[in-house]
Amino acid sequence: MAQDTAHPALRQLEPLVGEWRLANEACICGLTNFAWLKGQRFLVQRWTVERVEIPDGVAIIGADTSRDSLVQHHFDSRGVRLTYTRLR
Repeated sequence: MAQDTAHPALRQLEPLVGEWRLANEACICGLTNFAWLKGQRFLVQRWTVERVEIPDGVAIIGADTSRDSLVQHHFDSRGVRLTYTRLR
């Protein structure tokens, strides 16, 4: 059985793990949470925002081993799905 360890690129995200309060100058408040999926091969982000016009959502961050980079799949309460890839 393969060892459960995070890809080296994912280890850089370890400081994000936990719950964070969202706020800016416009007082858009909410919460976001980062947690490892079992095995630490994916980091899951969930967020809620108190303003109804801003969507809640979930994102899954994983390693793109073919590019030695990270990729994020974003899904939100509007039904939007986006994919972000870190460019080098």
